[in-house]
Amino acid sequence: MRRTIVTATLLMASGAAFAADQEIQFDFQGIDIQAQNASGVNSAFGGQLHTGFLNVTGGGMLGATLDVTEDRSGLPTAELGLGEMNDFMFTLSIELLEGIVTGGDLTLTSGSDIYTASLIPGAAIREGLRGGAPFSLSAATDQGVFSNDTFAGLDVSSFDLAGGVDGLFRAFEYRPNASGFDGQADLEVIAFVPSPGTLSLLAAGGLIVARRRRA
Repeated sequence: MRRTIVTATLLMASGAAFAADQEIQFDFQGIDIQAQNASGVNSAFGGQLHTGFLNVTGGGMLGATLDVTEDRSGLPTAELGLGEMNDFMFTLSIELLEGIVTGGDLTLTSGSDIYTASLIPGAAIREGLRGGAPFSLSAATDQGVFSNDTFAGLDVSSFDLAGGVDGLFRAFEYRPNASGFDGQADLEVIAFVPSPGTLSLLAAGGLIVARRRRA
C-alpha cells in the first residue's frame, strides 16, 4: 500500500545563542523506481556501477499526516501542529555514471503546491549489508523552491531564500527485478533552512526522523 508521511520539524541548536533550523520531511512508501541505460531505455539495473538513469515516480489520492515538532537539544519534543496532504505527484530522474550521481531534478506536487530541487553530483549507489539488493542512495539537494508560501497547509514562507534551500533525497530498499523495476521503494525528501554544519549532520543521519521500514 502506498503511504506518504509529511513531517515538518523545528530544530533548535544548542549553545548560548540558539540558531533555529526549520525542516520539512516527506516520507514516501510504495514508490516506483525504473532503471534505464545511457540511452534512456528501460533496462536491468547495473548495481553499484550502473550508468544511465533511475526514474522515480509516484502519486495518488491518499491521506497523509503532517507533524510539526520542536526539538530543544535533548529535552522532550513538543508537538506544535498537525496537517494533511491529500494528494501528491512525485517525479525524479537520477543521472548516474558508474554508480555515481551526476545530476537530477525532482518535483513534488500537492494540489497547486509545488516543490522542486536539484540533486548535487557525487553521491554513490550503496549495496545492502550482504551485497546486492536492497540498494540505497543518499544525495544532497540544492536550489529547493516552494511555489507558494504554504505547502499542504504548512507555512513554508521561511524557506523562501535567494538561490533556494538545501536538503536531502534518500532512497531506501530499492529491490529491482530482472527488468530494473521496483514498485515498492521507500523514499525521503527533506528541505531545511540550516545553521552552519546542519547539512553534514543530516547526511550522517543525526537529525533525520527515523524512517518507516517496508512491511
